[in-house]
Amino acid sequence: MHTSFDGSRQTMFSFFYSPSEEKLDEALRYFSSRPQIKNFSVISKQGAMANLFYTSDATSMYNKLGNIGFRIHPVVVHNGVERWFYISNGSPLKAEAINDENTTVLSIQSISQKKFISDYPSIFYQLNLMNIINRLSETESTILLSAMDHGYFEWPRRINMSELSKKLQIPKSTLSYHFRSIERKTFNVLLASDYSFMNTEKKIEA
Repeated sequence: MHTSFDGSRQTMFSFFYSPSEEKLDEALRYFSSRPQIKNFSVISKQGAMANLFYTSDATSMYNKLGNIGFRIHPVVVHNGVERWFYISNGSPLKAEAINDENTTVLSIQSISQKKFISDYPSIFYQLNLMNIINRLSETESTILLSAMDHGYFEWPRRINMSELSKKLQIPKSTLSYHFRSIERKTFNVLLASDYSFMNTEKKIEA
């Protein structure tokens, strides 16, 4: 997720994942209809994953929760309260960063990557994928998406480095540098040793 601020509003470029393509379409319709979300646009969409662009209030829950980490699905809803589970491999999570009149942190625990893989095998791959995307710069994200769209990672390749360089109007040496940066960030995520786990609940906003 990449963010920039302009006064009281925040511009966001983010990666969105849903358990299924149907659920993704439903979630995107709901998300785009929220009054806090403006200038909503789906940049790209494949299967149950999408890249989004939108602006939101800098003080909204979308901003606060988006800066913590990645939400683990499904969200549990009971008696007007949503229970969300988040995971982050960044700095230690602090309850005061998220608590407000609608949200309460129920627990925070540190778990090893081994335990996380054991407990949540079906989503580990997707969480790592989201983590990688969120660490890339806007230029790196553009290069990666273009490379994928034009078959750079296919075998045999449908486009080589020189052709991609011309298409993106980026010098070949600079493009090679960005690919190395993408590889480094990918391996940094895959080799991360520990995660923080947050269990929160928030009142459903009307």
